[in-house]
Amino acid sequence: MTIEIHKPELEALINERLKSGAFENVEDVLMQALRGSAIPAAKETRTAAALVAAMQACPYEDVDFEPKRLRCRRVTSHSDHVVPRHKGENYLHEQFPG
Repeated sequence: MTIEIHKPELEALINERLKSGAFENVEDVLMQALRGSAIPAAKETRTAAALVAAMQACPYEDVDFEPKRLRCRRVTSHSDHVVPRHKGENYLHEQFPG
């Protein structure tokens, strides 16, 4: 197997280990590094369905996880409930039954 090193800082670290006299060759440096590091766990994929399942399994039954439903409509006059979305545009958020 041939391994190419493209990062100068990695090559410098390997050379530093070799110059210390603790290792006889590059293979010994790599072997020690690999044995000393943990194998990373498989990347866990989290989905929205998993989040919903976790929230439904919550032991706090009195907590309502259902989000409020809002409808946005564009308004042209100023109001206490106007929320700027984009420069020059305003939207009114109205709660409606879910």
